[in-house]
This record gives sequence, structure tokens and C-alpha cells, in this order.
Amino acid sequence: SGLDGIYPGGFKVGSVTRVGDGEGLQKRIEITTAVDFWTLEEVLVLLAGPAEDEPGEGGS
Repeated sequence: SGLDGIYPGGFKVGSVTRVGDGEGLQKRIEITTAVDFWTLEEVLVLLAGPAEDEPGEGGS
């Protein structure tokens, strides 16, 4: 979801298949991954978000 501010939203990593009790307000979840890691051959690693336009560059 991106709500934590650590990871960007919009990247599907899997689907929740089970939700169980955890400690306090936490829950234990089980997911089915969106990709089969055993057949994965290439990945794209994003180290930072897109650069902000600087004043006077390509803007109006």
C-alpha cells in the first residue's frame, strides 16, 4: 500500500490467503506470492524514486 513510507505503493507482491491471530494489534498473515521465485530469471531493482525537476528545467 505504501502507507509505511518505506516501500512505494502499487507494486503487487502477493495476495493474502490467510489471516491469523498475532500479538497485541498485530496479525499473522500468509500470502501467495505474485511471482514464482523458482522460475524468476531477471529482476529490476529501484534504488530511488524519480528525480524532481529543478527550477528552469523543462517546466513552465
